[in-house]
Amino acid sequence: MLDKLHRLLINAEKLLLTLFFFTMLAVAAIQIIMRNAFGSGLIWGDDLIQVTVLWTGFFAAAFAARRGKHINIDVISRFLPYHFSRAAYRLVYLCTTALCTSAAWFSWQFVQLEMEDNAIAFLDVPVWVTESIIPMAFLVIAWRYLLLAIQPSRVQEPTQKSEAE
Repeated sequence: MLDKLHRLLINAEKLLLTLFFFTMLAVAAIQIIMRNAFGSGLIWGDDLIQVTVLWTGFFAAAFAARRGKHINIDVISRFLPYHFSRAAYRLVYLCTTALCTSAAWFSWQFVQLEMEDNAIAFLDVPVWVTESIIPMAFLVIAWRYLLLAIQPSRVQEPTQKSEAE
C-alpha cells in the first residue's frame, strides 16, 4: 500500500515538473513570437516565466534529492575505506537534513511576511503563493535526506568500493 502511494506521489511529482517546464517553455515562445510579430507581449508573461523557473528549479531539486543525486564533493570519501565512506555519507545526509530544515523554517518565515504584505505577483495571484514552493521544497528535500541517512541503500553512493578495500 505504501509503495503504491509512494509511486503515485513520484508520478505526480514528475507530471508537475513536466507541466511547469512546458508551461515555462510555451509562455516564453509566445512572448518571443508576440514581441517580434506584434511589438508587444503578454503583460503577465515575464512574471509567469520567472515563477515557473522558480517552481521548476525547486521541484527538480526535490526530485533529485529522492535518490541523493544533488551535486556533491566527495574528495574525502574517495580515500576512505568503504565502511567509513558509508558513515561519512550518513553524516553528510544528516547535515543536509539539518540545513534544509533550517532553510524551510526561515523561508516559511519569509512567506508569512509576504502574506502580511498582500502584494500581488500577477493576474491576482498573491506573491506569497508564488514563493510557497520554497519552504515546501526545502521540507521535502530535508525529509528525503533524512530517509537517505536512515536507509542509505535507497541511494547508490558514487564511490562505492569493494569490500576488499
